[in-house]
Amino acid sequence: MNKKLIAFLSILSLFLSIPLIPVGAAVKPGANCKILGSKVVAGSFVYTCIKKNSKKYVWDKGVAVKKSSTDFQERMGNIELGVGNVRLEAAGCHEKGSATLQIQSSKGWKDLFPASGWLEDTSCITPQSYKPYFEGTLVGGSIVRWRTLNSSKLEWLSSPQTVTFGSDKTPKLLIIATDLPLQGGARDLSNSTNKAVELVLKQMANLNLIGNFVIGLRFYDNSTVAKGGWDDASCAKNAQAHAWRQQDEIAVLGAFNSGCTKIMVPILNSTPNGPMPIISHSASNPGLTKFWSIGEPEKYYPNKQRNFFRIATTDDSQGYASAKFALDLGVKSVFVLNDGTQPYGPGIARSFISAARELGLNVLSEGEAGQQFNPKSTNHSDLFTTIKSKNPDLVYVGGIFDGNQQLIKDKVKYLGDNTKVKLMLPDGFTGYPDFLALPEAQGAYLSFTGLSIDQFPKGGAAEKFQADYQAEYGQPPIGSSPVYGAAIAQVLLSAIANSDGSREDVLRKVKEVTIPAEKSVTGFEIKFDQNGDSVVQGVTLLQVLNKREVIIKSILR
Repeated sequence: MNKKLIAFLSILSLFLSIPLIPVGAAVKPGANCKILGSKVVAGSFVYTCIKKNSKKYVWDKGVAVKKSSTDFQERMGNIELGVGNVRLEAAGCHEKGSATLQIQSSKGWKDLFPASGWLEDTSCITPQSYKPYFEGTLVGGSIVRWRTLNSSKLEWLSSPQTVTFGSDKTPKLLIIATDLPLQGGARDLSNSTNKAVELVLKQMANLNLIGNFVIGLRFYDNSTVAKGGWDDASCAKNAQAHAWRQQDEIAVLGAFNSGCTKIMVPILNSTPNGPMPIISHSASNPGLTKFWSIGEPEKYYPNKQRNFFRIATTDDSQGYASAKFALDLGVKSVFVLNDGTQPYGPGIARSFISAARELGLNVLSEGEAGQQFNPKSTNHSDLFTTIKSKNPDLVYVGGIFDGNQQLIKDKVKYLGDNTKVKLMLPDGFTGYPDFLALPEAQGAYLSFTGLSIDQFPKGGAAEKFQADYQAEYGQPPIGSSPVYGAAIAQVLLSAIANSDGSREDVLRKVKEVTIPAEKSVTGFEIKFDQNGDSVVQGVTLLQVLNKREVIIKSILR
């Protein structure tokens, strides 16, 4: 490939809107300025050099800086991307000095290229006025601006502009979308996952090139502030957006929750020109890939072709491991609750009950999924008064942390701490700093579908990825969930590299991908069976001690 093309492809970054960078020079309305039309940022205002009279230029009253409200995915979807030659000239009248073309990246504005030269502008009032220009190759869709410094070191910043040109340029842009809850209790996990995916792209792609394609990322939020987590309408809306963005979106990483995933999969299965691949690192409800309740999993695949895959271990494995662990702790009787608001809670509760009965534990709650409670209740005294009368050794809660903080508090308030009456929770409660911070969480037992990050193999690709993440972001990933997300990125990038760039072929290649253990960010082989489940299944059992998740044991098969 042309060396110049490869060099300039490095400017393809995640296009995130940020305000202009402030400068240190003191600027006051009415004070003298030198270059007509120049702009500087001071405090929270942008000041423009205007003409006061035929001999004097001054700074205007300024305009408050406004942060862009344009979200990343919409702007990406409306830009024609490719690679081509451009000529860009700065506006305004300038003293010949230093001029640099800058590009907007996910980490702010960065210097890109110095000016190719200066053009004298005789239309300016000020004698010997010039404007810098650039000639060269850029990636379409890049957000760029000019930065100049005159002999007095006064900085001028142009308004940002988008690089556009014809649509016949190559290589083709393909977008991997992540669809996660970026609000509520899972926000930290989701943000950490997005960072891990970015890092994999940086490591696997040669300047964002995979095969014959330029790879971009698009981050979707399927949560709302009102819900404090994933939202049905948001999941459906996002799925429709994925489905119809055929010009660039090639696959989806998500969703985080099984309920949201069950909404999205059939929509993505019915997209024009064939199903769109979707891979989850945490959706663990068995019904997505195998029989679990009436109509599952067939109802999620109207096209009759499977397009959902997951690295997460399924809840039937998690339920059995948790029940066996309870037995090993000496538990003889259990009371099971479920939050009843989505497939996950009742599903994991049902799995636990089935295994508990098989192992000989006395299940005191009624129903195949235990007793349903209301997560919106501000006081669960009646519920726990009933449970207390049953005198269980352990309370198991099928559900997620989002919205269920009060239940955890009331369990300890009415039944005693988690040594008196044990509390066991599924992976809907793992990885939440807000949960670990609760005094009532102390001593609770947790299960996690997959292995804890501490259980990943040492000395190889898994350990290196964690170190690279720490070096890149200044902190470790939040548990193993983001690393499983990174593993999905490995799968998708490998599939894309060996495809013709169509959704149909990428889906075909996903089914064929094998990431060997020595290259996997998890340290374990990544491969899917005929149902779309990971061939490697693991469950980790933990306990909350001193506001930390402490590993008790791990099970791998």
